Amino acid sequence: MRAVIALAVMLVGVPLLPAPPVPENHRELYIRHGRRSSNLIALTYDDGPHHERTPELIALLQELDCPATFFLLGDSVARNPITARHLIEAGFEIGNHSMTHARLRRLSRDEIGEEIDGLEALIAEAGGGPSHVFRPPYGISESNRDVVEEAYGERGMEIVLWTGDTEDWRPETTVEQVVDSVLSNVQGGDIILMHDIHSKAVPATRVIVEELRARGFEFVTASEMIEDLRNPPPEPASPEATVSPSM
Repeated sequence: MRAVIALAVMLVGVPLLPAPPVPENHRELYIRHGRRSSNLIALTYDDGPHHERTPELIALLQELDCPATFFLLGDSVARNPITARHLIEAGFEIGNHSMTHARLRRLSRDEIGEEIDGLEALIAEAGGGPSHVFRPPYGISESNRDVVEEAYGERGMEIVLWTGDTEDWRPETTVEQVVDSVLSNVQGGDIILMHDIHSKAVPATRVIVEELRARGFEFVTASEMIEDLRNPPPEPASPEATVSPSM
């Protein structure tokens, strides 16, 4: 498997971005939420594409004119290359979620790189990439400095986690519970985690988007959330600063 991944990477020629330095405390680079004083929300979906669920979600998000970020899984892309292409052509942000959903902290640096680059090769074949955001499988519990060095340091990918897990992956979780997990504690800057391989994501997404827009929130991609966090808009000038001095 790893030899096949390495060959695919060489054939496709996935470009590497300049390597930014990784700080001593690498956990500073994990993005868990955006700017809390904003009204921005990022919808993110993991583990797809799925041959049925993802097209339904594409159609819904296009109907709602709502951006989102899909953290694709290499095994899923290999099974559903046409759906992956449709997702890319629809203009949604594509993130990297590894090739096989491995517990990356248990792998060597080279193996971590292969997990990332194997998926990048498949994304390139589907007409997308390179990915600018990366989500380690299982989140921070299965990530470490080696993962950050490979994704951020070597490839310039931002490490995006999430604010709250809707737990839509649990069989016992209902659509209503998925929706409530988001709406009951929502804040500006939230990064919402769902999975487009599960049927609950589609009806839950409609309710979440419509309700949060009614509350004045705006939806953005994960990269747009990070851009706003790193480069916040200027604060409006105070009334005193705008009053012209008397002559």
